[in-house]
Amino acid sequence: MKQYILPNGKPFSYWEDQTNYQKTLHVSQKQGALDGDGSEAKPFLTIAQAVPFATPGTKVVIHEGIYRETVRPIFSGKSPEEMVMFCGAEGEQVEITGAEIFHGDFKESEGWKKQESTIQDEWEFTQKDAKVYMAKFDRNAFVGVNPFSMANGPLIPWYGFTIGKLYHAKHTRSQRTTTLRRGMLFCDGKRMEQVINYDQLGEQDNRFYVEDDGLTFHIRFPNDSDPREHVLEFTPREQCFCPEEKYFSYMHLKNLTFTKGGTGFPPPQRGVLSTNCGHHWLIEDCRVLHANGVGADVGFQCPNRYSLEPRGGHIIRGSEFSYCGIVGLTGTVGNREVHYLHAQQEDILVEGCRFIDNCWHDFEEMWENSALKLHHLNNSVFADNFISGTEYGCGIWADAHNTNLLIQGNVVLHTKHQYGSIFVEASKDDVLVCHNIVVDTKKNIDPREKLDEGGNGIYTQTCEDIKTVRNILLGCENNGIVHHYVEPFCGGGSGQSARLFTICQNIISDCAHWITLPEEHNTVDENVYGTSREVAPLRMLLPVSWHDLKHWQKNFAFDQKGRQEEISYLLEEDQRLVLTLGDEVYTFDLTADIVPQIDRIFA
Repeated sequence: MKQYILPNGKPFSYWEDQTNYQKTLHVSQKQGALDGDGSEAKPFLTIAQAVPFATPGTKVVIHEGIYRETVRPIFSGKSPEEMVMFCGAEGEQVEITGAEIFHGDFKESEGWKKQESTIQDEWEFTQKDAKVYMAKFDRNAFVGVNPFSMANGPLIPWYGFTIGKLYHAKHTRSQRTTTLRRGMLFCDGKRMEQVINYDQLGEQDNRFYVEDDGLTFHIRFPNDSDPREHVLEFTPREQCFCPEEKYFSYMHLKNLTFTKGGTGFPPPQRGVLSTNCGHHWLIEDCRVLHANGVGADVGFQCPNRYSLEPRGGHIIRGSEFSYCGIVGLTGTVGNREVHYLHAQQEDILVEGCRFIDNCWHDFEEMWENSALKLHHLNNSVFADNFISGTEYGCGIWADAHNTNLLIQGNVVLHTKHQYGSIFVEASKDDVLVCHNIVVDTKKNIDPREKLDEGGNGIYTQTCEDIKTVRNILLGCENNGIVHHYVEPFCGGGSGQSARLFTICQNIISDCAHWITLPEEHNTVDENVYGTSREVAPLRMLLPVSWHDLKHWQKNFAFDQKGRQEEISYLLEEDQRLVLTLGDEVYTFDLTADIVPQIDRIFA
């Protein structure tokens, strides 16, 4: 177990599963039966059969197979000594999925215009040879809700202030995204693209369109092939694992894959895997894949929830959260006896996880798009995570009123966003961002928006006293590090002052700008700079001024020990980074512990 020292100098507060499991239940698709008793000799056929018997002190061992069901535990754990555990059998692959195989009949698509606004008697698609079929879901496949009849959302208000602006989709692309259906189709295991208008099926293959009834769909298979050549899956369920009631605690999940859920956009933050407002969950060696909206939620789902129940305490390690439309792993606070702006989640660790190809919905206006996004943390750690291919969102987002938070040793590659690959929002007091590697950061902007938005390596908004130390930031389309000030955000007793930032011993190169600061009352020293795409890549916002390193040192006494070097780098298949710093060459194994690899540069 790796020990993390928090910014206040105290170690992170670990806890472990200390349960002596007295009862073990077995589930097997190969050997199980509906009349099974859960023993190893006579296992259950479905996980749902085990649920009524999974009381505290029970381990449910699930054997290899694809389980097409939603698991809803009905008993909570009580303490580290009395947990409830669901785990995949050692060395076996267990998939719990919200998808079903479609067995209906297809016929040639009919009844819709093939081009927009056409008035011809004979209609043709834009691609005249397009082959489009139609079919209908069995309404009995849906339990509770039908994701194909529900818009992406969001469903309910987030929080009272300025909420009307927060979820107003300004641009056509965002408006279309919000009105698409939550259900997904997978052809031979690969997600298909949904379109909002029928005629768009004629523009490109591998697409589908859903009619208003949420049952009839029209589909164009890859390469205009015959439906009989493929296995088609659809998502009649939102979730794969979620307790029946709220506030369950001390649940242990291990070696399980949760995949293909028709979740909506937050709020609420309802994931394919959900703690349902619980606390002290241990999630390890699990995978959450292919969520339409939210992958996994570990918070109170919506801040206007009022509850006196405990929160936080989650440990999530060695797991993967990938191919999620809006956010891979998320969690917010709920109101207790204090204002939302003062509420926090305590003692959360996200360690050694992978986040691949998330945020494929282009809807950053909702302010929730990120591979990893947790709110209002205290005494918590994001460490040693690998994040790559975030299409329209941040890699890591620590949202509002975070204190004593450590963001350390993460690798964030190939992100496109309107903010930062690592984003700390409206926070102060002991937030340390250190020893992270960020490479290839692009902007996601509309041509009508300000060209100075997005594409930043490390980005903070309306903060103070954030320490960014020993990070490597390469290939940022905008800033390597930017501390952006919008307006005071009162959390924890005061509004943020935009002062007291510490930026030391970072390596920044191949960016438009190296550093942007709101004003001069900050500490900047010993940074190493390479190339920039601006002549004066060091910027001050109040008063507005741009500087090269020489005048940065002269005008503000910043970086007195800082220097500019010849810096080049090569990213080798996202596994290794070769960094040339002056006459020295450093090779980083991006799958190993990053901290000592960066420390050797400054030894």
